[in-house]
Amino acid sequence: MRRMALVTAAAAFLMSLLVPLATPSAAAAEEVRPAACSYVVYWVYESPVRENPDTDSVIRKYKYHTEMVSGPCMETLDNESGVWFTAVYCSCATDGIGWMRSSHLF
Repeated sequence: MRRMALVTAAAAFLMSLLVPLATPSAAAAEEVRPAACSYVVYWVYESPVRENPDTDSVIRKYKYHTEMVSGPCMETLDNESGVWFTAVYCSCATDGIGWMRSSHLF
């Protein structure tokens, strides 16, 4: 019985992740988009969201440990520094896509 309750609760939780939010708050509305990938900021310190996937690119915003971010499932390598970057949705970027170090995301 208990095992069935756990399975049912887990299934309900997973289904809730698939259902889009009906009305996001005003602050979150500008950054909520349909996303194919979601991430949690793993980095303990502030993690910069950059304009471009480059360690020398301008920082547009910071995200913090345990914050959730979403993006279009794109990664790219900054050949100059050897750092991988992951695309994340952010209204702070001119094209709506910011870039965070992949090692900062889980």
